[in-house]
Amino acid sequence: ELGEWRPLAAPGSEESAASELVREASGPFVRLTGSLGGLHRVLAVEPATCYEFRGEVRAHADTVWPRAFRGASFWLGEAASAAPIGELLAAPATSFERVRLLPTAAGTSGWQLRSTVFVTGPRTHFLHLVCSLSERQALTNGAVDFRAIELRSRTLAAFGLAQLRSAQ
Repeated sequence: ELGEWRPLAAPGSEESAASELVREASGPFVRLTGSLGGLHRVLAVEPATCYEFRGEVRAHADTVWPRAFRGASFWLGEAASAAPIGELLAAPATSFERVRLLPTAAGTSGWQLRSTVFVTGPRTHFLHLVCSLSERQALTNGAVDFRAIELRSRTLAAFGLAQLRSAQ
């Protein structure tokens, strides 16, 4: 059951990744396969509030990863409205208050933890969360797994600590 997650076509394409829920001894995860697209979910958030996003991603070794690749990762888009993602992606510079691209797992092995601590903008009411197989470059034998995805509210002190750690 993928619940509130919806297929997401790559910009300028009608193609979206196929998704399936897989269960292993270590627990369930979502596998995206295909050449483009991803999964998308909208979460209500509070403006000017600190959050921590965490998730794990695993890129498959038999996938051919292009250079300057954008995918096999998470991205988070802050918006004032819960408008359909296709409308927001048509004019991302004006539709999203902020977009955070987390590092790709392409070319790595095993599960990779991706996390970020951030403060939403003053007009942000919705967070558009994307599990991305590939944004623009079609993959051959594309396969990426995602699990342990969570968003938690945090204190501003947690944000300050995260900023200090990233500066070191």
